Amino acid sequence: MDNDGRAAFGQSLWPKSMSGCRLIVAFGQGDFGGWAKGCRSSRPGDESETVFVSRQSDLVIEILFDAPREQVFRNWIDANKIQTWFAPDGFEVTACSVEAYPGGKWQVAYRSSHGVEYVEYGEFRTVDEPERLIFTLTQTESGRTVLASLVTVTFSSVGSGTRMTFHQSGFETPARRDDFREGWGECFRKLTESIERSKADAG
Repeated sequence: MDNDGRAAFGQSLWPKSMSGCRLIVAFGQGDFGGWAKGCRSSRPGDESETVFVSRQSDLVIEILFDAPREQVFRNWIDANKIQTWFAPDGFEVTACSVEAYPGGKWQVAYRSSHGVEYVEYGEFRTVDEPERLIFTLTQTESGRTVLASLVTVTFSSVGSGTRMTFHQSGFETPARRDDFREGWGECFRKLTESIERSKADAG
């Protein structure tokens, strides 16, 4: 780990190995230009304003995938593909819908092994295939809102592979951010496995 909190390429901070990719994990980076992004709630009829401010508790994860960025990007906007990876270990995706255009809605429902129901939903702000996605993400647990956030995912070609940079803001504390870092780590391991299966099926 170097001084700015960013792990070197190939160094995993997650407990399970991820074949088919190399990863960097960075968290707690405080200088993102001091921007703030105002986003309206995506619930119908709700005109409340939510403001996301980039700060020390933002989450940033970078991964190098052994796959072209078009393929990695599609795994974020194809509902069938999202169902294979968009839930941490011990959770099952039960429903998924995606309208992949600016202003379009998305929603993923999933259930824990103990039967606790979670829903994550939001609205796309930017869909720039295959380069960038920006969307709001609200998470509910048993009907109670536990997080309102803004996510930016960028996809850059690196040789024949892809560097994916995931940035999420809206966490109240670094501890809360770290809870989600672990969950996203498990999701992205599943994403890697899904991409590798698709490559094997195509080959």
